[in-house]
Amino acid sequence: FRATQKTLEKEIAQVVSAVNDITSKPVGTKDDNMDEVELEAYLLKAPYESLNRSFRATQKTLEKEIAQVVSAVNDITSKPVGTKDEANNGLDKLVGKLQGLKRKMEDARREEEEQVRKLQSRLVHIKRGQDPSVMRQWTSDRVSRILVDYMLREGMYDAAAALASTLDIKDLVDLDIFLSARKVIAGLMNRDAAPAIQWCVDNRSRLSKVKNSLEFLLRKQEYVELVRSERLDRAITYARKYFPGFADTHMRDIQEAMALAAFAKMQPSYERYQIALSPDRWSVLAGTFQDTLYALYSLTSQSVLSITLQSGLSALKTNQCVDPATHVSSCPVCEPHMGALARRLPVALHSHSSLVCRITGALMDEDNPPMVMPNGYVYSKNAMLDMAGRNGGRVTCPQTKTVYRYDELKKAFIS
Repeated sequence: FRATQKTLEKEIAQVVSAVNDITSKPVGTKDDNMDEVELEAYLLKAPYESLNRSFRATQKTLEKEIAQVVSAVNDITSKPVGTKDEANNGLDKLVGKLQGLKRKMEDARREEEEQVRKLQSRLVHIKRGQDPSVMRQWTSDRVSRILVDYMLREGMYDAAAALASTLDIKDLVDLDIFLSARKVIAGLMNRDAAPAIQWCVDNRSRLSKVKNSLEFLLRKQEYVELVRSERLDRAITYARKYFPGFADTHMRDIQEAMALAAFAKMQPSYERYQIALSPDRWSVLAGTFQDTLYALYSLTSQSVLSITLQSGLSALKTNQCVDPATHVSSCPVCEPHMGALARRLPVALHSHSSLVCRITGALMDEDNPPMVMPNGYVYSKNAMLDMAGRNGGRVTCPQTKTVYRYDELKKAFIS
């Protein structure tokens, strides 16, 4: 088993490395399709991490089961045999253990085969993205994947699963990861840390490697709830049982937690104690768990939908988008909801500026030149002609509501 695990881990790592090399390094001839494919390398990371996790969990389970079988065999062969019935009972127990071991190995094999199949499907999908003849369908599948990913992150599990099944893209989305976390998040929102703690126990070795403190935060929160409910004896017992294992890395937090038990009835004004006793801590823990989950499976910290939208908005954002007085109705960044997403994005660098009419949203050029009003505001000639034709040769500035004759406008020349 260990030899198989090492071989498969090595082979999968080589595949992931090869794909990363293809999508991250410059290639000799590259078209627009390849630019799209470069953004899809993250698809391989989650199934690889799931497969790796399955390997390690299976290894621990099988080592434990095999040790029990070996111990049972040693007992049978080394101890004096009693009656025939005792010998048969011992053999029956051994057969039962071997059958149980076989079932667990078969279950592990099916799980690993499923992850390998999913990894193969995603590799095929990425390869199809380089074929111009299927680019339209590939792009459609990509949009669907992005939407399903967003729905899963927002907790719309059933709708996301139904959409993925309907569009036949279940192999291209990480339903299993999010659905397995569903119970944990629901428990935290209901002030129950037990599912989350069990998740941390199952992933303790990987969490310790990245020095993640989620398990301590959950243990501390259970302690705080005992203090809040004034069950101080149980709180002290709980702290003695679980806090010593975190003393090397969280001693200051442990000291503050123990002080909390002394001052809880006094409603302490110290900010750290108020934060610890706040009911909002459960929502914070749910967010911390999600961040840990994403990091553990190499998922992006934000939804791919958010990342994609921000990439486009960052290329469009200008200084005028920041000022409400210069918003343009046709500009995506000036739209309120998109503007909120783009608020923290930097302003794009444009070596060539374009003038856009605030009334029509049309580009102002030699065929539709900019016209300057006496008050200094600039609009396109077509917009002014249309307004003048409907108002007897008069135009009104949308900003100041000042009325002018069309012949008072001057054409602007920009070099």
